[in-house]
Amino acid sequence: MSGAPRVGALVVGGGVVGCAVLRELARHDVEAVLVEREPDLCEGTSKANSAIVHTGFDARPGSIEAAMLRRAAALWPELVEGLALPYLAVGALMLARSAAEMARLRDGFAPRATAFGVRTELLGREELRATAPWVTEAAVGAMSIPDEAVTDPFWLTRALAASAFASGARLHLGAAATGLEVDAGGVTVRLDDGAAYRADQVFLCAGLWSDEVARLADDASFWQTPRKGQFLVSEETFGIDRIVLPLPGPMGKGMLLTPIVFGGLLLGPTAEDGQDKEDRSTDRAGRERILAACSAMVPAIAETVPIRSFAGLRAVSSAGDYILRPSTAGERLFIVAGIRSTGLSAAPAIAEHVVARVAGARGWHRSARYVVAPPVPLFSEEPGPIACLCRSVSRGEVAAALASPETPPTLDALKRRCGAGFGDCQGNLCAVEVAVQVADARGLPIERVLKHRAGSWVFTGQLAGAAADAGRPRRGPRETGAPPAPPGGRWDLVVVGAGLAGIGTALGFLDGAAGERAGPASLLVIERERPGGTFRGCPTVLHPAEREAVERFGRAVVAGSTAGGPAAFARGTAVGLLRRDDGPAVLVQDDAGSWEAPAHRVVLATGGYVAPCEHRPIDGPRPSGVLTADLVHGALDRGLHPGRSAVLAGAGRYADATAARLEAAGTRIIARVPSGDALAALRGERRLEAVRLGGRWFVADTLVLADRLLPSAFLVRAAGLVDARPGIAVPVDAEGATPLPGVHAAGTCTEPEIDHRASLAAGLALGRRLARAFAMTPTAT
Repeated sequence: MSGAPRVGALVVGGGVVGCAVLRELARHDVEAVLVEREPDLCEGTSKANSAIVHTGFDARPGSIEAAMLRRAAALWPELVEGLALPYLAVGALMLARSAAEMARLRDGFAPRATAFGVRTELLGREELRATAPWVTEAAVGAMSIPDEAVTDPFWLTRALAASAFASGARLHLGAAATGLEVDAGGVTVRLDDGAAYRADQVFLCAGLWSDEVARLADDASFWQTPRKGQFLVSEETFGIDRIVLPLPGPMGKGMLLTPIVFGGLLLGPTAEDGQDKEDRSTDRAGRERILAACSAMVPAIAETVPIRSFAGLRAVSSAGDYILRPSTAGERLFIVAGIRSTGLSAAPAIAEHVVARVAGARGWHRSARYVVAPPVPLFSEEPGPIACLCRSVSRGEVAAALASPETPPTLDALKRRCGAGFGDCQGNLCAVEVAVQVADARGLPIERVLKHRAGSWVFTGQLAGAAADAGRPRRGPRETGAPPAPPGGRWDLVVVGAGLAGIGTALGFLDGAAGERAGPASLLVIERERPGGTFRGCPTVLHPAEREAVERFGRAVVAGSTAGGPAAFARGTAVGLLRRDDGPAVLVQDDAGSWEAPAHRVVLATGGYVAPCEHRPIDGPRPSGVLTADLVHGALDRGLHPGRSAVLAGAGRYADATAARLEAAGTRIIARVPSGDALAALRGERRLEAVRLGGRWFVADTLVLADRLLPSAFLVRAAGLVDARPGIAVPVDAEGATPLPGVHAAGTCTEPEIDHRASLAAGLALGRRLARAFAMTPTAT
């Protein structure tokens, strides 16, 4: 095509294989560009797999796949060191649950692995029990494969691409190939954004879509169909420290339990053959199959509470193997297709192989000028306040991720780079602040910030009448930084949280202390937001006593703080509980940095969060627009509109307040049900399109959940009091004391209830008890 820029090579597809090929081209000093139809790299098969770096111990002898896995095993050590990859050699156990299966391990899998050069060890029942006491009693033995490992697919893919960029490669995101014209001198590639390139060589690495892209060049020599794999993510590992798998079947390795390199456990996948290459939906049946299969290997899995389900699609090719060859349209187009989930493991060898196949004809040679450049760590010298509570990700870390020009302005792109949104609440507590930060950093209107793919908008825009800076966090006087310490340097009481329970605790303590002893008691209340907790944006639903308490707290504590009284209020996020010989302390992070608040007693009144859709067995995809009431109120508080039409699940005053605020903002409530249990299915791959209630579909772009509260127990989880499953409350005795010395708790973090009806009374009672206790201690006189 006349006028199209000329490049030495062009790679179609930004998954792990495409980025590995781009890096190999950079090592040959080839001017190369990678085009990817999605807004980010690693959006296809590469992002939704088990993240296993596979030794190939069970690969089919003589296959291209087996050859690539064997060569890749020699390349991985240099890759891990050179690109600073997260990598854990956790090993694997292939379980035998009968004498017949043990014989298959002994006579089939073990000899094959040995012939392939993979270390294995056969374990009998007692050896297995000593190695992995958590496996089922039904297991009679296992084959240990110690060199199986795990990594992070997103990190790997980005690191490969970043290494290529450092040597001059370029990236063209958000553009799909619409034309391929192959001739003796090269390939002209046309994209759907109007751009075009003329390349000496094109490598077709478009994953599941490679057959369809090849047909643009009239190459119909192969076809691919999707095999869907559903996964579940568990924060709790139950002590599982290695990959656990059954003997493979004809559809693959079966259901696995796989440690996640950054913590947690991955369960699955299923293997479901289909035809729809866009179908990434999950369903209740898949969830049940995964849990049944995994708990059959590790019984403790029956107690897991998954925080997320997702599905990936991998290619099943007509060749039954990797396809690594020139196109039938001409040797200037090289086909890299039929790559199964093992592609993550084999990617460096695939890249080496396909580039070497064409290097002679193109006159390419390995260059000494290639620079290994791992990605810059996403850390900030000034972390600032916490953006993501569940994972303690700071605004500074979000800013560092956004500083890279390759980071798209999507919430999922940031989640993969800094972790914001990966935790229990699945982004519902942090999406508003992160979206605003994205818009600010990139100079975008808020409606152009996406969740993931094109069309996955998060907010429709700013509400009419909202100030231009309505979405930006504000701080009042003396609301950041450590407040002046009381005499002796230790607070009598530190309360974490200023919802109804925290307000009640503070007022009960101040009132009780005034009546029980001479002299003022010192009190510090720490809160991320304005006082009021769940109801700060909808105070009209509070009962008169609750409204009066919130107002009195403002006069006695917030205003008293600025006046230099014994009660202080500080805006910040409690990120840790510290144990000192002379009492507990709370570690706080805010705009000014981090600081400690030492105390004689600490009360956790951290409340809860609404259970997100990702925790629930609802059939369908997980598009943008599926929200909890926490996100809705956070958006409306900042003048942002979360949707045009909504289905709402929930009953009671919090659900009523959510519905009222949405309607006041112009959102139509299409349907309302008392519980999320009535939600049967969702439709919409990018933004929500419809919700099925029973047998009827309701067209809506937003689903709001306001029906079930989970306790916010992150601080005691970090202290080891509870495990990592969501929904486990802060443990307290009849007096509100936790097992941690000097630490108490009150409100919905101990007894989650969506409407917080008992929170104020519980806080008042605990505050008064603590005041009486202080009056009887030497420190109180």
